[in-house]
Amino acid sequence: MIRQVACALGVLSISAAALAEDIAVWTLQSDPAEADVAAGESPARTLRLNDAVFAERAGRTVALPLPGGEIARMRIGAVEPTVAGGTSLFARAADGEGELYLVRGLNAVFGSLVIDGQSWQVEGSVHGELVLRPAPDTAFGTDHVVPSPAAGRPSTASPQAGNGVVDMFYAYDQTMIDQYGWGLVDLAAADVGRATTAFENSNVPMSASITDMGFVDLTADRGGFTLLSEIFDQINGFEGLGARMDTLGADIYSINRVQVPGRDTFCGVALLLDPTLEYGIAPQYNVCHNGNVLAHETGHNLGIAHGLDTDGTAGRPVDWARGFLISDDYVLGGIYGSLMSYGSAQRLEFSDATRPCPERGSVCGVPVGQPNEADASRALREYSVAGNRQTAVPLNRMRSAVLPTSRFVQTGTPATVFMTVVNPNDVTAEACRVQHHGPDRNAFTYQRTDPATNGAIGDPNTPVDIPARAFQTFVISLTPSTDVSGVSFAPFVSCANVPMAEVTAGLNTVNLGSDATGGPDLVALAATINGNGIVDVPAGRRGVFSVATANIGGAGEVTVSARSLDPALPATGEVCQTNTSGACMATPAASVTLNVGPGETPTFGVFVRTTWPTPFVSRHRFQVQMEVGGVVRGSTSVAIRDEAGLQPPTVSGFGGSVEATKTLTGSLADQLTGYASSFEIVSQPTLGTVVLNASTGEFTYTAPTVGGSDSFTFRAVNSSGASEAATADISVTALPLPTVSNFTEADDVDGTYRVDLDDHASGDIDRFVLTVPPTVPYTFDEVTGTLDIDLPDSGSSVSFQFQAVNVSGNSATATGTVEMEPFSNCMPNRPTNSRMLRRLATFNGDATGTVSLTEAEAIIVHLCLNVTERYDFLIAGESADGVVGANAFPEQSRGPLPYYAVNFRGPNTGNVFGQVQICKVEGQAVMNECETYTR
Repeated sequence: MIRQVACALGVLSISAAALAEDIAVWTLQSDPAEADVAAGESPARTLRLNDAVFAERAGRTVALPLPGGEIARMRIGAVEPTVAGGTSLFARAADGEGELYLVRGLNAVFGSLVIDGQSWQVEGSVHGELVLRPAPDTAFGTDHVVPSPAAGRPSTASPQAGNGVVDMFYAYDQTMIDQYGWGLVDLAAADVGRATTAFENSNVPMSASITDMGFVDLTADRGGFTLLSEIFDQINGFEGLGARMDTLGADIYSINRVQVPGRDTFCGVALLLDPTLEYGIAPQYNVCHNGNVLAHETGHNLGIAHGLDTDGTAGRPVDWARGFLISDDYVLGGIYGSLMSYGSAQRLEFSDATRPCPERGSVCGVPVGQPNEADASRALREYSVAGNRQTAVPLNRMRSAVLPTSRFVQTGTPATVFMTVVNPNDVTAEACRVQHHGPDRNAFTYQRTDPATNGAIGDPNTPVDIPARAFQTFVISLTPSTDVSGVSFAPFVSCANVPMAEVTAGLNTVNLGSDATGGPDLVALAATINGNGIVDVPAGRRGVFSVATANIGGAGEVTVSARSLDPALPATGEVCQTNTSGACMATPAASVTLNVGPGETPTFGVFVRTTWPTPFVSRHRFQVQMEVGGVVRGSTSVAIRDEAGLQPPTVSGFGGSVEATKTLTGSLADQLTGYASSFEIVSQPTLGTVVLNASTGEFTYTAPTVGGSDSFTFRAVNSSGASEAATADISVTALPLPTVSNFTEADDVDGTYRVDLDDHASGDIDRFVLTVPPTVPYTFDEVTGTLDIDLPDSGSSVSFQFQAVNVSGNSATATGTVEMEPFSNCMPNRPTNSRMLRRLATFNGDATGTVSLTEAEAIIVHLCLNVTERYDFLIAGESADGVVGANAFPEQSRGPLPYYAVNFRGPNTGNVFGQVQICKVEGQAVMNECETYTR
């Protein structure tokens, strides 16, 4: 069960001068509010997104401005289209300590940023400012239900039966429309896309995709656990759902709503299922969005549990199908958390016992066969990839197109367009319908038409079968109830047995607007020379097509321009108004402005140039737009084809600098002119090594341990030939010595003090050495820098001296001092996991083996805190001076035992909560850390 708590923010600092050549992801627009700064909070900021970043390639380094004035360097890992017509981008921090996920949809932008162990959310309109705000943190709990083993039956799926795609039926209710409006489908694509990113980051050959969307009418009082049970049992409105999911080939039924306090004390919940068994249906329930919740719950549906460090649970069908967490007393949320763990360090990846982790000398999992084994990536590859429910012959998505692609009407009157739907499969597409997922969905209609006359036939809103390799035409209508500006309306085609049509901007989308007066509403139609919707561009010359328009609205001043809608289509255009003979009335220009009256029918010539030849792809659209005051009032699009065909690409050399032992990453595609289908290393470097992703051009150069000059050569390739080789010159500089600093911290007498020396050091570090060790017993891991000191039962302090070491030598010496305090059961001003557990071990419970809110309140009082809040799921309190605070909430099971999760904060933690968990055993009044029982 994921519960939200406030999150303090940190940033990763780097010199802005080093980023001068990197494209910025966004620019920050606003300063922090004075009230927020005075309260010590991390405020929301407004920003302006740089759309050009979505045209960048994998491997490219981009600059990410952060609220404190710092700039983080991020390396793009993937830029991919979404099924809803948008583009997703995933990037990692250049130092590996953060990640960025963004989706620019048709109408909205959603995203998340984790950097330096802290989390942010991005949200807003594609046409205006976005908001960058602190992301709610997540506390621990039980967000999965394990069905009875009798509910599943052995899978009959063969390895060929899966298609490597987790197909989601994305269901939503009215609260989602009210909250996200025209951005609902963009949000759905963003949340489902995070699951795909997690698979990709974990080297799991799977993806997640929306196979269909649908509205569900739910009463407000039906919460997640109730709905999961009803869906799984297929009762109370969900009768026959399993059969419909099987017909569609959908794997997971995902219900999405807006969180309601009291009803939803969590962010998501799902059934933890065994992927080697078949179930009637695999449900999940999500109420927190624009984050990792849906991807996390999808992990549960695929058999992945949280893990030992979260709640002690084991996965299905093997215990080691679970998450992994590297915790730290002083880094709240942990140093690293896989997707199935919780905390501010949660990453979009599954645990993997072979992948290096941020903690020096560690991996992001525990190898199978060792104690506490955890390797969810391996479990997914071995048990889920071939066993998903998709039918043996996956069907192609339906295809669709609309005309006209723009409408602007008076508010309250219908905006009508025509739609053609194609079934590309060899089977009949059954019960096909057109849906609108957004505002005014009840004012949307569709009806079949006679393609010969465009006349409506049949009854409105009636599904229809479309034969194999055939098409059906429709007229669709949406009546806006409020003024609409700059909206891209995407009518979705859905069938009972075929995945919904993919959205392509300019092909099956409508630029929609409305206001009280109406104004120009231009219906536009493009005509190409061959009448096939394709503009052929001769070598070194311009392609041409004409556009006819009819203004069925009011008068206004209209600006006409032409542009590529896809970064993969490097084309520019000029336009001119034409006379009745089709001749230009003026020299073609980037745009033409004219006044268009009611009923007028201006025509235009459009001239297209391509920067270089590219392969022909019909869904890469080139669009002519007619705008009034920056709002589209008419549009039409064509496909572009280069007559010259592909030409061999060219590449240019470049230089780079990297410190010894470090890696230099980039994209060879940045040195490319022309189109390339792949890249090749021609000659390897002599000092370091280079690894290349041939399809994207992304490279990673690993420097040697000493300085010097190095180089490698490379070339680009397409079907017409290869470029000449170019050289990458690499300068390897010596690694700077690390630095360390003195520190003093308090802890309890006769306790165990733990410190991670990395918290008091900076630079590149291979290990630590104790130059003067403590004079009392201790244990020390020189690789991780973790030092545990057994403090004596008397005295004032214990000290030690240490240095950090890398290939260049040793740092200066620093001193660490532990000032000892008398022990009491009261919460200390410097709370840590070990200090909290020691105090909780002095609490005597009721020995019943059950948990309760009454006992949770007694725990808060035992810590000498004043109770400040009582909820139906937790008790909260804080010290009299407000310096420290904690809350306790009872949970029914951590493995086989009930437990209390105790969150805490202090001056060293701000508003972020650390957490310990103490388990109850029947007959025992004293409760110990749950790991004592579950490991």
